[in-house]
Parts: sequence; structure tokens; C-alpha cells
Amino acid sequence: MGNFVAYMVLGTQFNSFIHPVPSAGLPFSISGAVMAMNAHRPIIEYLQRHRIVLLMGIVKKNSILLVDFTNQRRESGLEVTEALLNACPLRLARSL
Repeated sequence: MGNFVAYMVLGTQFNSFIHPVPSAGLPFSISGAVMAMNAHRPIIEYLQRHRIVLLMGIVKKNSILLVDFTNQRRESGLEVTEALLNACPLRLARSL
């Protein structure tokens, strides 16, 4: 339910049904975090749940910024593939 609400909010923000799709990777980040934590300690503790929620927020923020940065590149006149190939490494370099 929460993922659907986030999708709808992003859809209205970007005025598109396609642009919020990169945020669909959110469940994969959760499953990866849970598997990594279970490999270390089999019981998910209280503090680990907060870390998963923090990870979800970081993944969602990164996907929003990446879509916005790609849209800015497209507005400057680049094609879709060129905009993605240009925006992704630049966004990664700015986040580090």
C-alpha cells in the first residue's frame, strides 16, 4: 500500500506515469538488507528495523533525484539514452 501511495505522489509530481518507475526497486533494497542482516544475526532487532526504513528513504530519494537529473538533461536537448548515460555517472559522482 505504501509503495502504491509513493508511486502516485511521484506520478503527480513528475506529471507522468513512467517517471516514478525507478522507485519500484524499493522492495529489492529491502530484501537485500534483510538477507544481509540475517547472514550476520538471524533475528531482526529493533535498531535494524530503523536501518531498513532509513535505507528505504535513501533509495527513494536517490531514484527521485536521478529521474529529475535525467529530465534536466533531456530538457537541455539530449536524447533519452544519451541523457541517461550522461546523468547516471554525474549523479553518482555528486552523491559521493
